[in-house]
Amino acid sequence: MTQSELVHSLIQLEVIQRLHKLGSKALTVQLAELHASMDSDLEQLHKHCPRSDSLMRGNLEGDYLAHVNDEYIEISETLPNLHAYSVFLIAYSYFERTLNGVCASLRRNSQLPLAVDDLAGRGIIRAESYLRKVAGITSPFELQEWRSAKLFGEIRNNIAHRNGFVDYKPQDTASLWVRLTRAGFELRQETLNQPDGQIILTGDSVLTAISAYKMVLQEVGGFGRSYETPKHGLPAHPSYGA
Repeated sequence: MTQSELVHSLIQLEVIQRLHKLGSKALTVQLAELHASMDSDLEQLHKHCPRSDSLMRGNLEGDYLAHVNDEYIEISETLPNLHAYSVFLIAYSYFERTLNGVCASLRRNSQLPLAVDDLAGRGIIRAESYLRKVAGITSPFELQEWRSAKLFGEIRNNIAHRNGFVDYKPQDTASLWVRLTRAGFELRQETLNQPDGQIILTGDSVLTAISAYKMVLQEVGGFGRSYETPKHGLPAHPSYGA
């Protein structure tokens, strides 16, 4: 993979960042619209209810809020987490594909004796092994961002295969539950004694993941931490890993 192709990959990750921000903004607008609609509905309800009858007002408000509760939870919690999951999976998939593309390109251009597929393992861990042991590239894998990327890989697998649910193992320091908790992720449990909890991804956690992928790829390409991509991209579209 040429440096130009790596730059294209970095730009694509920035496009995915933009996708996340646009989707989050749209959901914020939807929630604001729901708040405005609820305020208007409650105002109309109060007009038709005697101010002196506080019990009736309370009952009507309670019935109304119960009626809109499902929609409110959907817009304020469910959709944002689904959006975050979707973008998180897309970004991780692109990061993994790019690392594999680097491995394929190095083998082709440097006539290395092995292909990445010849090594045991899978995903970004196999790509790390190839770049370290076959290509002799080590510096990207000393970064804190790489350690974060490996944890994001576990989150990706958990979302893909278990819809983001993690076994509740607070006493096991090696468990994903403990490691995610220590890293600041919310693991939501809806009921007492629930045997697992669901990973809640915030907008910041998705953007942090994408930034980590970019930093690793910048180090792979030798660009350095302060590198900034061209504002309007590059003229040619990359093709690699074939």
